[in-house]
Amino acid sequence: MDGTQFVVSMLGGGLAGGCINTAFNRIFYWRSLRIKFYPKLSHMFSTYRIRLQNPENRYMTITVGKIPAVPEDAGFLWQRNSFLADLIDFTELKEARILRQKILSNMHATDSHTDGEVIKTDLKPESDALFECVQKVQGKLRLS
Repeated sequence: MDGTQFVVSMLGGGLAGGCINTAFNRIFYWRSLRIKFYPKLSHMFSTYRIRLQNPENRYMTITVGKIPAVPEDAGFLWQRNSFLADLIDFTELKEARILRQKILSNMHATDSHTDGEVIKTDLKPESDALFECVQKVQGKLRLS
């Protein structure tokens, strides 16, 4: 074996090993992200389910430019906004990106709002999107 064959075999083996190592690191990185994401997702899904047990709470009413009048709504809005902010940490997960897009598209059904305008948002589509995401993450983590 001459020097060129030796160099080519070393470079080829190193390149293949590097590619395999990168692929496995990525897979394990996504798994660790899903492990961190699942408790937050599960908590938010439970919050929506508890809220939607009462048919009157299916719709969230917000007056543009005002603090929510009902204290339960204020707590729910804080949790929801906190969850949406936390979703940014998980943007490398496809399921988190899809969930965030579905929640935001439900929030902004109409784009222009004036101060004092009352907006009524149906929370059922968001709850359904959370359920789909929980199922997908449970499947990927092999929890179900």
